[in-house]
Amino acid sequence: MMCVWLMLAGSALAAETNMAEQLPGRRDRELKPVETFVDKEGWQSSAGYKGMEHYVTRMADTLGKKIPGYIVGIGGGKKGVLLIASFKAKRNFFLAQENTREFLTAIVKDLMKCMPEPVAPVVTMRCGDQDIIRAEWVGDKVDVKYLL
Repeated sequence: MMCVWLMLAGSALAAETNMAEQLPGRRDRELKPVETFVDKEGWQSSAGYKGMEHYVTRMADTLGKKIPGYIVGIGGGKKGVLLIASFKAKRNFFLAQENTREFLTAIVKDLMKCMPEPVAPVVTMRCGDQDIIRAEWVGDKVDVKYLL
């Protein structure tokens, strides 16, 4: 009798450990990839469109790895870049304003020098239906405005 009970208890313990190994942890969860969109209108050549497409996909890949869950979508076109942030990111971008300023300034400067065709040096960050942050090249510096 005692032997049968130990066998049952041992198999139940083994089943629990197998179950724990199968459940993913928080860090192991699979996040959705960042969605990308490039506007086809206004380009003078296909090289400009392809350059923006490459830039947006590279940025989506990098942001998906570096700050997962913050940016859910990226759009690009002749009028600049649009970043769609999650609600959690909105709060954090407002709390860390110096880092946000550096991040958006880097993107604006990148747009000015990396594109094969002239693009408006503007980055707009949106959360839901509202623009929350806008960075643009004004004079000889980047001006970052918090719109909320």
